[in-house]
Amino acid sequence: MKSILAFGNPLLDLTISSQNYVRKLVEKYNLQKDGQKEISQDEMRLLSKDIQGYETHLSAGGCCQNSLRVLQWILHGKCQASIFGSVGNDTEAKLLQNFLQSDGLQTRYVEQPALPTGKTIALVDGIYRSLVAHIGAAEVFPLQTLVQYKNFNSIFDSSDIIFLEAYFLTNRFETAKYVVDLAKKKCKIVAFNLGGEYIFEVIPEEIKYMVKHSDILFGNCYEFDALKVLLNYSSRESMAADLLQQEKLNTQYSKTLIITNGDQPVTCFYETEKIEFLPPLMKESDIKDTVGAGDAFIGGYLAGLCTSKTLQQCTRIAFYAASNILKQHGCTIPKYKSTILTSNDFSFASELQ
Repeated sequence: MKSILAFGNPLLDLTISSQNYVRKLVEKYNLQKDGQKEISQDEMRLLSKDIQGYETHLSAGGCCQNSLRVLQWILHGKCQASIFGSVGNDTEAKLLQNFLQSDGLQTRYVEQPALPTGKTIALVDGIYRSLVAHIGAAEVFPLQTLVQYKNFNSIFDSSDIIFLEAYFLTNRFETAKYVVDLAKKKCKIVAFNLGGEYIFEVIPEEIKYMVKHSDILFGNCYEFDALKVLLNYSSRESMAADLLQQEKLNTQYSKTLIITNGDQPVTCFYETEKIEFLPPLMKESDIKDTVGAGDAFIGGYLAGLCTSKTLQQCTRIAFYAASNILKQHGCTIPKYKSTILTSNDFSFASELQ
């Protein structure tokens, strides 16, 4: 089984689903349905105060963390999976470590005592959600801190897949670039989560670098459309054709673009092919909320990659992961065991030619 090492934002998630009140908060803070927004520490204090007294659900958060937690659920905790990131010296950091350790992950956290652990508040209105985050300590991870981390070289060398999220690039691009360049030198597979569309305006050159040097690009249709504009292409197809022809980072793995679109087909660009996969049908009444569904999809796909599955099988495992997380509040790992690998049941997703 392949091992995986991630670099991302360790965040603590609070989810509130009181529908009428959520709509008032979305209006008050000028948020958008299915949107994402970073706010200041003071704004986070105000929003946290506004949701006091309402029922909230607490869980680990952050794109990479969510994906790895789901990956370990799929693989029954048998994968060597760990994550680098920064946290504060506070209760929230201890909660995160407990959450991740119980889900089978190794936390390679670095403390930033002067800053709070990052937090995300998810305002859920039916199948829609607005995410508001204060990154806090997560946004500080100097390169020197990484290279001086105990046993970093052996940790890196023992990892087969290096996984980064776009949010890790803000104020830490020197660190991210070092990681990617080292991965290129050592022939590791690099997977990259494009993150939210707004990040393309904040760090456009950094995104371009990661897109060029990653083996696997994950994102939803809005994120890939933002990438299309950033790279000045007229269509996703023309963009994909050029990206797939670029120099490979890993000579053992062909560059792959994976585009999700809610309950619509997932589009995969791989070598010279464009393949679409239908997600499983779900009753709307079965969906608790959509928080973490995209991260879960990525986690499922990477679980397939860790066990050397084909692109088709990886995508179907990804559907299984996302559909099960959609039945939870937030990105909460189900209490029951994953059966997708033990049953070898890939029949619920249909390939479109």
